[in-house]
Amino acid sequence: PLAQYNQASWLGSKSTGYHSSYGCPLKCGFCAVAAQFDGHWLGQTPARMMEDIEPLIASGANAIEFFDNNFFVSEKRVVAFANTIVGRGVSWWGEGTIDGLMRYSDESLRAMRAGGCRMIFFGAESGSDEVLALYNKGGLKSSSTLALAERFAKFDIVPEFSFCLGSPVAPKEDIEASIALIRKLKVANPSCE
Repeated sequence: PLAQYNQASWLGSKSTGYHSSYGCPLKCGFCAVAAQFDGHWLGQTPARMMEDIEPLIASGANAIEFFDNNFFVSEKRVVAFANTIVGRGVSWWGEGTIDGLMRYSDESLRAMRAGGCRMIFFGAESGSDEVLALYNKGGLKSSSTLALAERFAKFDIVPEFSFCLGSPVAPKEDIEASIALIRKLKVANPSCE
């Protein structure tokens, strides 16, 4: 009985969870996913996703939280999914990378929003570029995090950022740099979480 698993969330009154892929092509230094999948990623096709999602919608779900390790690896797959679910009244959320989504075209971001994407979770990790390099974040810079926040404001997609405060190398400096970046993010895009 799928309906019993629908719960209220920020996304909708009847949210449900779903996995459409496993793994992540990145190898961030602190991530268990990187250790487990060694840079491999495998995603279902949009057609297969909709085959699985249709019963969830039929159960009353009006929001989906994609619990993929990195939902946004393939821009083509995400846009095809967004175009398939557009008009169904379903909001959705997923986890992606800052650099990965910065490479998406404006057209793709518009299609995602039209297809129900309301929020994306990002591991910003730190406001310190030195700490980001230590974490092996694939060349991510704090300036990219700020640029993404600014960019997403015009697409009405909420960027949700996670930070690891207090790197063992320079905990005080890392915390101060991260809090400073968080303040800049909220100015650049007040909808940031």
